[in-house]
Amino acid sequence: MTYTSPTIRQSRPRKPSRGKRWGLIAACPAVLGAVAWPTLYYFDVFSDNGDSITFSGVAPSGGGSWQSASAKALMATGPAADFRISGTVPEDGSKIAVTTYRGKKSGFTGKVWVWAPKEYADPKYATSGFPVLIALPGGAGYPSNYWMGTDLKLESSISKWSQEGKSLPFIIAMPVLNPENHDKDPKDPQVGLYWDDSDIPGQPKMGTWLTEDVPVLIKENFRTIKSRDGWAFMGSSTGGSAGLKAVLQKPEKFKAVIASGPDIVPDSRL
Repeated sequence: MTYTSPTIRQSRPRKPSRGKRWGLIAACPAVLGAVAWPTLYYFDVFSDNGDSITFSGVAPSGGGSWQSASAKALMATGPAADFRISGTVPEDGSKIAVTTYRGKKSGFTGKVWVWAPKEYADPKYATSGFPVLIALPGGAGYPSNYWMGTDLKLESSISKWSQEGKSLPFIIAMPVLNPENHDKDPKDPQVGLYWDDSDIPGQPKMGTWLTEDVPVLIKENFRTIKSRDGWAFMGSSTGGSAGLKAVLQKPEKFKAVIASGPDIVPDSRL
């Protein structure tokens, strides 16, 4: 029996109607946009990182008059620091900013990241002071402070808790912990060398930097609380040790510390 393959009839393709043609043309940019947007977002094309940012209530350089604050609040003294946006909290769009600051008392120059809750810009809190948490990282804590990233959700958690009435909204200051990083090279003979929030002779005055200069920067740029009741530290590991030490040494300046797994014995070979 002879097998005969079926005949395949090829008809000429019909041209789409004018309406369909316009529909295809309109759909193309949408498809391209859907494909391109994640790529552009990934490469930070539309990010405002690096843009200048100021905080309401900051006295401009050259002076200016400001309304009086309550007895408990301290208005920003100025001059305003050159803060630049370094990140955005995805949950509420609030900004994390960074500046390079030279401490007036320590003489040390380092980066400090800051975050203010959305309530800070609310006009009804225009004369209100906000509590300040100085958050310190573990490890070398240089050249960055990992609390400034949004992956650990410190800022978004505080925002959420304040919205739920579980916490007051407060400012976070995130300075570098040490003047350099000896953890970067495991072959470095000084690996694991930290400064332990201390003013060690012949070394950068990191104790003064953390307990004197960083609070001054925040007072210059934000509305804060005059008394120790509005100031606290938080830290993990070496940062927990530094925060614990700061509060124990200067209880007149700081009310509390959240010390997570702190090194309770100083380990600096300096």
